[in-house]
Amino acid sequence: FIKLKHFMITVKNLSKSYNGQRVFSNLDFSVQEGEVLGIIGGNGSGKSTLLKILSKISLPDSGEISISENTRIDYLGHENMFYEEMTIEENISFFTQFRNVEESKANNFRLKKSLGLQEIYMKKMYELSYGQKKKSGLYRIFIHNADLILLDEPFSGLDKKSVKNLIQEIKDLILNNKSLIISSNITEILESVTTKTINMDDFNE
Repeated sequence: FIKLKHFMITVKNLSKSYNGQRVFSNLDFSVQEGEVLGIIGGNGSGKSTLLKILSKISLPDSGEISISENTRIDYLGHENMFYEEMTIEENISFFTQFRNVEESKANNFRLKKSLGLQEIYMKKMYELSYGQKKKSGLYRIFIHNADLILLDEPFSGLDKKSVKNLIQEIKDLILNNKSLIISSNITEILESVTTKTINMDDFNE
């Protein structure tokens, strides 16, 4: 028999403004298991703001957000939240203990190789380039094995090989019925992994 997929998250009439200036309004969407929602739009259209609201870092002015029971959410914004004086390994160890994550050594080894972290895993964060820090943040997100993953501009700062590997990781997550909401200005890459898109420009006119 065919297993029916359920909605991970449903958003209705969501609106947000700052200091009386509207960012977006009357936003509606839903994401099922195994779906990838792409968030596009010009600078200042509210892409990052939306992800922060969905991750409960920020609050909307109005609207409803319904999340399926027991859905675990993880979010990676422009900042990776790592401690600069600690190595990647030390940061990952800290966050996995903090989040009470059961690590799979085989999967972690594969992810390190896919993201190109093997040679730099013992380096401190301040020694890394922007792209290396981005890949470290993605590694942290992926090993947490959340049900709904929110990624803000995950492709920026990555070389072509890293982008290709990241796309494959996203496709693997889809096969495992994980759901993702991804914002990006690189629409041609985003469209290669999304099942549907929302243009934030349509909600801030």
